[in-house]
Amino acid sequence: MEDTKIPEASSLKWLVNERDCPQSLLPLPKNWNSASESETDSFDKSIRLRGTVEWAPPRPQIIFTIHPPPNLLAVMEVQKFRCAGCGVKVQSKYASTYRFCNYLGRYFCSGCHSKKTSRLPQMILHRWDFSHYQVSNFSATLLESLRFDPVYNIFGINPGLARKGRIAIFRTYRIQLKFLGEYLRNCKGAIELYEDLSAFPSYYVGDPDLYSLEDFIQLRFGTGLPLKVKEIVTKGIQHVLQCPLCRELGFHCEICKSQEVLFPFQMTRVSRCMKCSSCFHLRCFNPSICECPKCLRLIYRKKSIGLSSEFMNELPV
Repeated sequence: MEDTKIPEASSLKWLVNERDCPQSLLPLPKNWNSASESETDSFDKSIRLRGTVEWAPPRPQIIFTIHPPPNLLAVMEVQKFRCAGCGVKVQSKYASTYRFCNYLGRYFCSGCHSKKTSRLPQMILHRWDFSHYQVSNFSATLLESLRFDPVYNIFGINPGLARKGRIAIFRTYRIQLKFLGEYLRNCKGAIELYEDLSAFPSYYVGDPDLYSLEDFIQLRFGTGLPLKVKEIVTKGIQHVLQCPLCRELGFHCEICKSQEVLFPFQMTRVSRCMKCSSCFHLRCFNPSICECPKCLRLIYRKKSIGLSSEFMNELPV
């Protein structure tokens, strides 16, 4: 045994080496405790995840309201002079070393707040302000993860902004996009155009009032998908108005009996019944004042069918 030597590591043929399978691909089980980790470190980690009686870690949340100007002592008293991110306590005389997160409206220590900046959804939705504000590391990560998610219903948050400027124009394009899809989907001559339309996010067509943070940024600076939407809508309208097959699916105004073909995407000159989807001239039909002729006709037909069935039931067998 004394003559036996342990071979060098370089001479061994490993089954798996670090280059072929890096350690990052082999995560440790969640309930596994490292041998180098002390009980104190393990206890500290559990506190940071669950919180204590005086402090709880920040949770992912979407904030729509603008915070009042920060009052250091007042906010820190609410936080019990603890960092909102990690719960570390500080003496009141050193509270000024903490940094304010403009998204969460809380103060963080320098370890949890490295002066990252981000555009804030509440500032955009209420003031159309695209300035960068300092936020905590947690908020910066959260806002980046939500950047492309359609989580902002602009009519529910700030209806006034939805009716002004670029938002109103873009919203009109998205409504037109929805109507155009119904025509282009059934037209053999618009296959390529419909493929371009289908490439947009589903919420562009499904709900014109939903927006992502990226949508607002692109609208403000005139880039990205909003420009593409305008282009596809323009091409789609030109196709439908010139295509014989698409024109067959149009409407005629039943009130003035005009032979002009009407389409629902002609929003500046067409009024649409929300019940049966029929289209009329805007000057001819006001849904808040008059009844839709097609709806009245359908009601009369249903009543006639009902009366006929009752009459047939009363006949002797």
